[in-house]
Amino acid sequence: MKIIHVLNTGSYSGAEKVAITIINKMKQKNDIVYVALEGSIRNYLEESKIKFEPIKKVSIKEIRKVIKKYNPDIIHAHDFTTSVICALASKKKKIISHIHNNASWIKKINIYSISYLLSSMKYNKILVVSKSIIEEYKFKKAIKKKTQIIGNPIDIQEVKNKAEQENTEEKYDIIFIGRLTQEKNPQGFIELINELNKKIKVKAAILGEGILKETCRKEIEKYNLQNVITMKGFVENPYAILKNAKILCMTSKWEGYGMVAIEALTLGVPVVATKVGGIPDIVTEQCGKTTNNTKEILQELTLLLQNEEYYKKKSLKSIKRAQEMNNIDEYIKNLNDIYYQCMMKGE
Repeated sequence: MKIIHVLNTGSYSGAEKVAITIINKMKQKNDIVYVALEGSIRNYLEESKIKFEPIKKVSIKEIRKVIKKYNPDIIHAHDFTTSVICALASKKKKIISHIHNNASWIKKINIYSISYLLSSMKYNKILVVSKSIIEEYKFKKAIKKKTQIIGNPIDIQEVKNKAEQENTEEKYDIIFIGRLTQEKNPQGFIELINELNKKIKVKAAILGEGILKETCRKEIEKYNLQNVITMKGFVENPYAILKNAKILCMTSKWEGYGMVAIEALTLGVPVVATKVGGIPDIVTEQCGKTTNNTKEILQELTLLLQNEEYYKKKSLKSIKRAQEMNNIDEYIKNLNDIYYQCMMKGE
């Protein structure tokens, strides 16, 4: 099959990681092209020897050019905007809309939710990474028959391998990994560290870039936490740092799946997170905690840092939980079946 994966960024993050994993596992038997904006993503694609078609922007005109050039059997569009554009750009191609996050607007009637509803008539399949996405979408009844919860491809051996590729002396009590954007709520992380540091001295780090980078710097200065929180920026291989951390703390306001949680668990790092999106399906009381109560988050962080026996139990259970969720072979087989089902349909 000829397949193009279309994404709306030129950087490397959650959706991009999923697309690259899928292509790496399927490229030997299929002709696959990664279509996206030019950017740092090129380095990751070259490393994996994945065909790359850079575009100026995700627009109807640009996507039509790509379709004409490659004549794909299937267009695999990642996330809402890209899915809508691909639907408008294509007349007869099979389209899979792959939704990785549940943005706040999906709960309301607005131009975005309506646009996706209208474009959904052209999708052969809608894939969502967690149950919460479809449950929260305002027009879920209209797309229910086309929708399938697929989760994310989890290859714990790959995470372990990458963690061992680099050695670092950096060690942190608590780390935050993610884009510095509203949905990931890095300010919430800084506020938690500020409160926690009043009781016990901690060493924390923020790994990631984004539009809130300067806001985060100012927050750290406001609380006088320059010697407590290190802003690492974008880290190409965060796993080396993650394996040396004690706790991963996720303060997201909304999430699709929360892949970084599984990556932390793989390395024996307990996860303390807000109870949003697919995170509660990943993190259990045995390997961490999910709650939207700030007091409870602080209590769990304190307990993990001060009670060694409590920490060891959750660390061991973290590894076990990751092993339970290891699904890479099953995931790829499932997606391959979905592709063939789309190809077999006459519409």
